[in-house]
Amino acid sequence: MTTHSSWFEVFGMIGACLTTFSFLPQAIRILRSRSARDVSLVMYLMMTSGSCMWLVYGLFLGSPSLILSNAVG
Repeated sequence: MTTHSSWFEVFGMIGACLTTFSFLPQAIRILRSRSARDVSLVMYLMMTSGSCMWLVYGLFLGSPSLILSNAVG
């Protein structure tokens, strides 16, 4: 892996962490309030579908940041 592509993976990993854990505040709020009344099911379905597609794309590219973040997501 060249230095140039290593930096791309660093940015990819940072972005992956941000997007992967972006649901955490909502999940904590749901657990604390014991209500998911205001959460959009359509948004979660779209996000899950998108993550699956990004995972497949990452597998084709062999990109660790795409594979790891979307497998976890």
